[in-house]
Amino acid sequence: MTLPSRLKSALRWLFLRKKVEHELDDDIQSFVELSAAEKINDGMTADEARRLTMLELGGTEQIKERIRTQHWGIFIDELRQDLRYAFRTLGKNKGWTAVMGLSLALGIGADTVVFSEINSLLLTKLAAARPDELVKLEWAGANDMVTNLADYGPTIKDSSGQGIRSAFSYALFKQFQADNQTLNGLFAEVPFGELTVVAGGQAERASSLFVSGNYYEVLGVLPLVGRTLIPDDDVTGRPVVAVLSYGYWTRRFGADPSVINRVVTISNVPTTIVGVTPPGFNGAQGASWRAPDMTMSLTAAAEAHGADVDLTDPTYWSLQIMGRLKPDVTREQVRGNLAETFRQTAQAGWQSYLNGLKAEDRLLPRNLRSRVPQLRVESGSYGLFSIGPDVLRIATILGVVVVLVLLIVCANVANLLLSRAAARQREISTRLSLGASRPRIIRQLLTESALISGIGGALGLCLTFAARSWIPGPPGVTVTLDWRVFVFTAALSLATGITFGLVPALQATRLNLAGTLSGAGRSIAQGQSKLGNSLIVVQVAISLVLLVSAGLFIRTLENLRRVDVGFDAKNLLTFEISPDPDPSRPNRIGAVGGEVLEKLRALPNVLSASMSDRALLSGHIYTSNFFVLGRTYDTKRKDTVNMRVVSPGFFETMGIPLIRGRSLLEQDGKDSQKVAVINEAAARKYFPNENPIGNYFGTYADKTHDIEIVGVARDTKYSNVRDAAPPTAFICTLQNPPGQITFELRTSGNPDQIVPSVRNVVHDVDPMLPIMTMATQQELIEERFQQERVFAIACSLFGAIAIALVSIGLFGLLSYNVARRTNEIGVRMALGAQRSEVLLGVLRDSLALTAVGSIIGLAGSLAAGRLIAGQLYGLAPDDPLTMVAAIGLLTTVAALAGFWPARRASLVDPIECLRAE
Repeated sequence: MTLPSRLKSALRWLFLRKKVEHELDDDIQSFVELSAAEKINDGMTADEARRLTMLELGGTEQIKERIRTQHWGIFIDELRQDLRYAFRTLGKNKGWTAVMGLSLALGIGADTVVFSEINSLLLTKLAAARPDELVKLEWAGANDMVTNLADYGPTIKDSSGQGIRSAFSYALFKQFQADNQTLNGLFAEVPFGELTVVAGGQAERASSLFVSGNYYEVLGVLPLVGRTLIPDDDVTGRPVVAVLSYGYWTRRFGADPSVINRVVTISNVPTTIVGVTPPGFNGAQGASWRAPDMTMSLTAAAEAHGADVDLTDPTYWSLQIMGRLKPDVTREQVRGNLAETFRQTAQAGWQSYLNGLKAEDRLLPRNLRSRVPQLRVESGSYGLFSIGPDVLRIATILGVVVVLVLLIVCANVANLLLSRAAARQREISTRLSLGASRPRIIRQLLTESALISGIGGALGLCLTFAARSWIPGPPGVTVTLDWRVFVFTAALSLATGITFGLVPALQATRLNLAGTLSGAGRSIAQGQSKLGNSLIVVQVAISLVLLVSAGLFIRTLENLRRVDVGFDAKNLLTFEISPDPDPSRPNRIGAVGGEVLEKLRALPNVLSASMSDRALLSGHIYTSNFFVLGRTYDTKRKDTVNMRVVSPGFFETMGIPLIRGRSLLEQDGKDSQKVAVINEAAARKYFPNENPIGNYFGTYADKTHDIEIVGVARDTKYSNVRDAAPPTAFICTLQNPPGQITFELRTSGNPDQIVPSVRNVVHDVDPMLPIMTMATQQELIEERFQQERVFAIACSLFGAIAIALVSIGLFGLLSYNVARRTNEIGVRMALGAQRSEVLLGVLRDSLALTAVGSIIGLAGSLAAGRLIAGQLYGLAPDDPLTMVAAIGLLTTVAALAGFWPARRASLVDPIECLRAE
């Protein structure tokens, strides 16, 4: 039948079903009469002819069904009938339906939660016009053309192991624009960090982004309110204007449209708000990254906000560059267009830097270099920031975990469907004996399993909304639920229902009709029981892998928390301020910090206070060269130390004991001898056989070595709890005022109790001075365990889900086995078996399955432990205590899950069973 005729027949049947059915009956009746008439002419009686015709025909209803299946409309009607029957069947078995739905909801919900994070990280493109046309510029290899490099985002490596960076100089950007022949425009941007915004008499910190004037034009982003930046805004001497993100506009200004053209003060610079970006636009960094609160033009803002963005130095590389491909242009063509420009401009910038040096300085070893990296042009559809290895590691491990959970769910579903099919053997046998085809019944059973999977998927999606915050994601990543998440959930639900409903459906319809109808279907039930036992073993094995992994991560987290960080983290409150520079007051930052520190020390319950550039274990790293006076250094040797700028009293406040020498003192002022305290690691590495006290060092081999080492402090963790204390030097704030100040307060009680007093002190010094990141030192340390905490929470949560599913599976299987063996148990009890023997026998079955699954799971746990060995701390991946605890927990759950079926078996009435037998 051709497509048009099939479509015509389908539509005719859908809208004229009764008429079509009558016509079908008439056609069959006419065929029977004609066939019978031919047989009568051959000498048969009328009854014999009609009987033989019906036998040849194979049954009127079977013929009708074969004819119906040739029409699409008939199939739709049968599907509707299957759904109606499935709803009735599930409604009659509410307990079984609830267990199935809950099992699927747990598994599908867990998978959807993790997929939503992976979707935000890896699958969501920029909210820009035609994002596939966007490309980003990067470079890889040794780069001798820079004196200052400010790169952003995670550092990744190419296939050869070279680091890939994305920072360029402003001179390179301008030359790229001049020589471009393959892009429909390219823009530059640089994240500037946080600035102080004063609006309506209130000051707060806001994240900022500096961009070239064609930023929004190249991205194809239109404003929600007002206008975006234009090239005329990106000109030296123009007033500074800003575009707000939708989130910041809503949060700070209450989504007030009249904010357009309002002048606010941003770090002492009058700035006009000209527009608001639409919701969902997070900038060019990446769809999962938080949108900067405000975006300003690169040239005007850099001119107004100081030297942190240097557009005049060709060896200062800090800009990220993105462009849009012209039609039919490839990334390789863009690279061919700009690679030579990149090489020549980089070399010209370095030569310009050398020309500005004295003749003798040009010949210094550090200036004799010439390597230029290779330009790369990569897709920018997912943003400027690449996904770092730590985030990919989290996504990979969580992905593996949820696949294991899904396997448990599928095994559980298949087991429950098997037990359900076994209970419906007589029903299925009756339908088959009455003429229903095997494919027809399989389709009915698959419809039921798909329906229950759909219910489980809907519940799982609701669980996803509720559980998104249970598993912390990577820092800075915004998890969203978009159409991909809904499609994934729907596809996963359908695939789970059909794939793991097929085997039980095939098993259920492979029946000996005579045996089943007569009640002799034990062999089939035994086959289903063997398959069910196998599925339980699989669930136990996978669950043990998850439990052992969870135990390893939990113990790793506890080991990290017990690490001696080298100072007393209890009762320590930290917070940051960042006073805006004032040209009329060169030492304003130091003066404000000193005044705040003096008032903090006078607060009740404050035992001591200090300030530094950054808090210990806050994740910030500042490394400097380390050249000791009197030593010679060749060009290949490079000694370094990590630097901290701290005030007098820092070591006393932090509880860091001095091993030798003295601490930093109030007398170590600007006009005094420059001094520093180094830690034990620096003393061991650079002064292994001598006393470091009295030695001098500097940060350049060919410049003054004028910093005297006056003390050696105990080693402390610097930025990572896992790593050993690096060589560190502490220099004095009175001699090196920091650009940003962190205060440390040692309190006599709970640090949170003095927070209001601290805020009042800062407000009294400067009402426009915002406080940032106020937290206890223990909270800062806890943030360093973000990745370990994600793994521990995820594996524990999914391990709990796995245990719940295993207990459901064991309960269902043992309940089914008890129901199947009721008569056998009754006979055994009638012959003298004790109830305790029956109880222990059923429990033995549960524990035997658990034991077999545990043996297999141990092998899987050892393999999984090797894969996650790099994430562990303080224990081996085959840690016996963790494995014994996991097996003990799983065995206890198995015993509890088998207790109620075992108890029910022990309460069987032997007299009733003998009567039934």
